[in-house]
Amino acid sequence: MTMPLVHAQHGRCQAERCDRTPCFRIEVHDPPGTLIDGKTANACADHLGATVRDLSRWAATATLIEGYIQVCVIDGRPGSADSLPEGTLLPASWPFANIPLI
Repeated sequence: MTMPLVHAQHGRCQAERCDRTPCFRIEVHDPPGTLIDGKTANACADHLGATVRDLSRWAATATLIEGYIQVCVIDGRPGSADSLPEGTLLPASWPFANIPLI
């Protein structure tokens, strides 16, 4: 199985006022396999559901053909990406869920 690539972790969960290390990468795809630019987020476990909900709401207003939201578990261990340049891509641990957009 090919592992998706995600940006190296530099910082924190993208939810407002959250300083936790993100452990999930949420992406909107349409058509299947095509990542929609700017529609990705990194979230901690506490903000995973809200982030998926927010991206689903956005997708409901967009014209998507066969879209889905993919959730990947990422390696968010402190220090694992600190020395890498911003934007570096790393393999995700594994795809966790694919949620079809209906």
